[in-house]
Amino acid sequence: MPNDALTWIISERGSELEPCRPVPSGARVIAQGPSETPASLAARVRLEVAGAARVETLVVAAGDRTDSEVLSSRLIMLRAATSKMLGAGGGRVHLRARARHARHAMAALAEVVSEQVRHTSVVVSAGGDTEWPDAA
Repeated sequence: MPNDALTWIISERGSELEPCRPVPSGARVIAQGPSETPASLAARVRLEVAGAARVETLVVAAGDRTDSEVLSSRLIMLRAATSKMLGAGGGRVHLRARARHARHAMAALAEVVSEQVRHTSVVVSAGGDTEWPDAA
């Protein structure tokens, strides 16, 4: 049975996922396990998104790492989600991080993904992970 969540939240290890308002009702939260590698997390997210009915909103709460392994894994997750969004007519991607260097990395990643989905109905943003996007 496909997952029918419209809002997906990916929480990397060390992301301090503590929003100032509750997680949207019915959101699918995928947290990186204590010994799970970034590549394993990306593979798990890609598999779950492939089986999802829809993904309207994706929030990625980044940990502190910004090395090439983590960046590659984030791109895999984002490609899976944006592909699902494009197939459904659009969606929103929010990249969040608390640490300054991680925020800069997420902002750069948001620019890259925004360019890839330019002229579509997928909107990409980056910022601090204490702000939840509106679930509606």
